[in-house]
Amino acid sequence: MLLGRLANGLNFYRFSYYDSDKAYVGVMAHEVQKVAPQAVRRGRDGYLRVFYEQLGLGFQTYKQWIASGAHLPTAPHLRH
Repeated sequence: MLLGRLANGLNFYRFSYYDSDKAYVGVMAHEVQKVAPQAVRRGRDGYLRVFYEQLGLGFQTYKQWIASGAHLPTAPHLRH
């Protein structure tokens, strides 16, 4: 589910991993790969991974995000 757009242009989503019922918030690797390829790597399992620190973001669960006020994170620029 799309929650909004970050200042750096990336979409911010609520999502769950394939094998989990736990919800998270963050960006999608295939979108990040287009604008900041250095922040994405393919894991041994074949799935893309986002390195949030490369984007100036933290990774958190949806529950943590709601508890912290549900504000879109500030990520003014992409780190190249």
